[in-house]
Amino acid sequence: MVAPVSLPAGRQLPSGPLTTGQLRVLKAIQRFARAEGHAPTVRQIVGLTDLTVADVRRHLTALARQGYLRRRPGLTHGIVVIRVTPEEVALEGTGSSLA
Repeated sequence: MVAPVSLPAGRQLPSGPLTTGQLRVLKAIQRFARAEGHAPTVRQIVGLTDLTVADVRRHLTALARQGYLRRRPGLTHGIVVIRVTPEEVALEGTGSSLA
């Protein structure tokens, strides 16, 4: 589930192209959250993407740095998507899905 998040005044979200791995992780999180109603754990993302724990953690760090998600420390399901991919923005309102 994509939750709206308020950013501090004047803070700009960085932009940049996602790597294949980052996109894979972000889409897995979004699909899982839509289906289950909450974010997946790191281990669940590993199972969904067939990446290693280290790779998933690296991609999560990069996605957070680029402003696509935020992690809430101390929570098992503490990943919050705060920005969707440009492809999803383009499809918004068309009834299409990237799933």
